[in-house]
Amino acid sequence: MGFFDFLKKPKEEEKPVVDTKPIEVGIDSLEKEIREHVSDMLSREQEKARDLYGRIRSGFREIKKLNSELGGKKFEEGEKRYSAVNMIKNNYVNRTFGLLGGIPVVQEMSHEELENFLSKTTKVLDGMRKVPPKQAILLSKYFKKEASEIVKILKKIEDNLNGMKSLLSDGKPIPLVNRINSRVGVIINTRKKFEDLEQQESVIREKIKKLKSEREGKGEDLEKLLKSEGYRKLIDSRERIRDLKKERENLANEIREEFSSIKRPMKKYEHVLRNDRSIPREKRISLEKLIHSPLKTVLDEGGESVLGEMVSRVENAIKGGEISLKESERKKFEEFSVNVREGKLSDLRKRYGGIKKEIGETEGQGDKESVADEREKIRREIEHLDHEISEYERNLENLSKGKESTKSRILEEKEGLEKTMERELGKRFRIRLF
Repeated sequence: MGFFDFLKKPKEEEKPVVDTKPIEVGIDSLEKEIREHVSDMLSREQEKARDLYGRIRSGFREIKKLNSELGGKKFEEGEKRYSAVNMIKNNYVNRTFGLLGGIPVVQEMSHEELENFLSKTTKVLDGMRKVPPKQAILLSKYFKKEASEIVKILKKIEDNLNGMKSLLSDGKPIPLVNRINSRVGVIINTRKKFEDLEQQESVIREKIKKLKSEREGKGEDLEKLLKSEGYRKLIDSRERIRDLKKERENLANEIREEFSSIKRPMKKYEHVLRNDRSIPREKRISLEKLIHSPLKTVLDEGGESVLGEMVSRVENAIKGGEISLKESERKKFEEFSVNVREGKLSDLRKRYGGIKKEIGETEGQGDKESVADEREKIRREIEHLDHEISEYERNLENLSKGKESTKSRILEEKEGLEKTMERELGKRFRIRLF
């Protein structure tokens, strides 16, 4: 049988008969309940573990003592192998002392500490057993007594480790309690996460409630504003402005229509204007503006004077033969001239200016604009609140999904733990989670 054969999985023990009456217990009390249920067995197993631990430590102390004695032994100096044998022996002694430093101390007979002790001590023992063939031959030949004693003690340590391994095998009280406690820890931590999610959900619900209340208040403020006298005046004034702007545009079109009838005569006069060096530069510029932008020029300050002069100059140019027109074009220009002299365009211009002034005065009324500003302010606030509510509702949806997922994991762990305890302890437990 090899040294590490004790690591092989032991034969399964018969499963205990299950007591059908369930034991109700809260998850926070489960560890205590389990310890009480297996307390006698657990105490006996821990006492065995303590005894085995003491034997193993004692065995290694003996190894240390024998190793010290072996270190003090000297091969006969007269032998031709004196140097080689002593060097190999010293290497073995030094290596053994190094390995002995890796044995941990157990403070408590818990599964975690015992597993750690078993794992590290097994490696130490394995290292001591793995002696190179040449070294083993020389040690057993020239230091037979010491080597033989060390081998015997290593075998005892092996047997004791094998016993400890058995104590920590599946189904035994020490690993069972540890396994149950570990799963209890997972459930409690997962439950804490669930409770944290519930707390976050509660906070967000409260925020949504507060925001919706604020949103409702802003809606009432807006509705009240829209029913107010000030807002009615604002609507009336804006309707008036809309009508005035429409009227202003109609007047502008009428003025454009008047000028469209003389577009050709004015274009022809432009050639005369450019060649007449007797006309001052500023005068020429204002007349050219009237030809290209008649509406703007007429409506500008001094526009009537420029228009009157343009009509007179075009009439003189026609009479002087400087420009030639068709009969229809001549008649249209004559009609335009009559309209100018009779004040039609002047009247259109005045009406246009009056409407422009009224629009400016209506738009500039501060009380109405303050109502409009307040309305826009409330609307922006409502829009911002709606955005916040939507964001929190999305967060709430994600939290709800997280809660469901976490709850499923808790229930899955709970059911698995109940089955484990039923199988291993022969008792049915019903765990309360909350």
